[in-house]
Amino acid sequence: MMVIPELFLCPISLDIMSDPVTISTTAGTYDRPNIRRWLAAGHRTCPVTMRHLPKSDSEQALLVPNRTLKYLIDRWLLTGRTISMSDLALPTLRDNLLNAGTEDAAVVEETLRIVRALYPPGFCALLLRLLIRCSSREEDDDPAHALLVELALDCLLTAPSAHELAGALLASDAGSFAVLLRRGSLGVKTGLCRLIHIAADAIAEQQQQRRRLCSMVILGRSEQLMGALAALVRDGGAASDAALIAISSLCASAQAIRETAVAAGAVDALLSYISYATGPAPPGIAGRYRHVPRS
Repeated sequence: MMVIPELFLCPISLDIMSDPVTISTTAGTYDRPNIRRWLAAGHRTCPVTMRHLPKSDSEQALLVPNRTLKYLIDRWLLTGRTISMSDLALPTLRDNLLNAGTEDAAVVEETLRIVRALYPPGFCALLLRLLIRCSSREEDDDPAHALLVELALDCLLTAPSAHELAGALLASDAGSFAVLLRRGSLGVKTGLCRLIHIAADAIAEQQQQRRRLCSMVILGRSEQLMGALAALVRDGGAASDAALIAISSLCASAQAIRETAVAAGAVDALLSYISYATGPAPPGIAGRYRHVPRS
């Protein structure tokens, strides 16, 4: 008999969950009877994170059924506890990301949290597609979609393979990322810059593979993408460091990318960045975290 997957265990009882529910404000998942007893005892904190819970929230609003996790637990029990976690969960998680629309935010959120916990290979392309789809609706100021963007970025930044991430990023539309770099939240902008940096470094390790190098040149020669990165550097805000590192990583790949960077205004952006770091901050920049990152 296989060991019970840790994901299926309630953190309170350490037994397999029969009715998993997620605390809406902390994302901790517990078996419903156990967390109800915890709350009935007068505790107003999440048992794992110890974050305080809102006093006004009803149990129905506070404890959200985790349907995806319950489905996986039930399937695992029906198979006689003999199937591996990867064989059990990955097809379901992949189908959820492929088929669930962003209007079904609860299912997507459950799936992303499980993906983040398992770090499975082969999900980068799906996560990037979801990131672009959710981010395109951020102008609605929907907290649910903003959370999905945050979770998808977190999954990508902790992907088990930098080379898989690089391949997925290179196959994506550079123009979509340029749009996100211009109108996304600060967290989205910084996260995307970090993704570009990770991808560029992974490709730099494989420059002997001509096809990969040419793909990085295609990404780096997108003047729209490079211009969006340069704009972040020029802004001098909290995302400027990540944008500068992303530009540096791209420019290390080929002369053609360096030419694109110059044409997109990267040099002027760098001069503005240096002036912010060494001189009085202009209006709107004062108080922000500013420094020249070490090479």
